[in-house]
Amino acid sequence: GIGEQTKCTEFVITADYTLWGKVEYELNNSGVLVLDSEYTDCVSVAALCKSEDFEAFCKRMCDVTNGKCEPVVTGERFHVFD
Repeated sequence: GIGEQTKCTEFVITADYTLWGKVEYELNNSGVLVLDSEYTDCVSVAALCKSEDFEAFCKRMCDVTNGKCEPVVTGERFHVFD
């Protein structure tokens, strides 16, 4: 069938390399779609999360990084998840 359009929150999260493993684990295990990754002096990731799950994702990210990595909302859009 045709996938359903889901309202998503687009965000960027930046982490230093000491926290990157935890951040990457959360990104990979929370249904987040990574759009782009940039590796400089830190890691910056642009991603999409279902809007209804975004608040819980932010809380988990804050918990696992002791408040050091907070997703910054860059927009909203609709996306079809497989």
